[in-house]
Amino acid sequence: RFVNLVGPVGMGRSSLAAALCHYVHDRKQDMNIDDIFYVRADEARRNHPLSAILVPLHKQLVTAGRTMPLPPSYDMDDVSSAVLKALQGKRSLVVLDRIEVIEESEGASELPLFLNNLFRPQQTKHVHVLMTAQNPLNLPSIGGVGEHVQELGPMNLKNTVKLFGISCRHVCTARERRKLEAMVSREEEDARAGDASLSTRSRDIFSRLGDGIPARIVDCAYHISEEEYHDMLAS
Repeated sequence: RFVNLVGPVGMGRSSLAAALCHYVHDRKQDMNIDDIFYVRADEARRNHPLSAILVPLHKQLVTAGRTMPLPPSYDMDDVSSAVLKALQGKRSLVVLDRIEVIEESEGASELPLFLNNLFRPQQTKHVHVLMTAQNPLNLPSIGGVGEHVQELGPMNLKNTVKLFGISCRHVCTARERRKLEAMVSREEEDARAGDASLSTRSRDIFSRLGDGIPARIVDCAYHISEEEYHDMLAS
């Protein structure tokens, strides 16, 4: 019921979470999910640790007809109670993206308390949570539910080149893509940027393509010139 995608910024946590939402949405009936609520933590709401996720989540629940708008003079206890009540008896997937916004605040301990109040009651036993964060919560149990941590790290050499090829404007045909991917030797397909045994050729590819970090790979693909691209192929 509780999965945490963990990794540094740029590893593709949000992209993976969004892709999982699309996957679940297309199979909602088979997976016993009625609704998906995707909330990206709002950095502008640092006045209260939980407001960064609960206020936008409450707005989505209002839009879905699950609850009523809050009065102007609400506090965070009102928001939390309204959210928990709106999720009762429903089969929902709640996605909390970029929780490091809360992790970096003084009241970070309030997140496990909210999750405990969400997971423990029988009325919300069909609610699942997918979270993205820089670090796991590292708690043995939250409301009787364990935290399943999936750590995301840099891509191997094969997937680094593949992602670059998908994103690069200079790679337009299947033939050009095969030529690009031929740069990777079979012996080093699974190698990572920090491996001590990397060949000079593979080390150069990693340095040109963002060291296997997805966000940097895509950025390189968008900004590399045609001359730089052909130089990489020829080097």
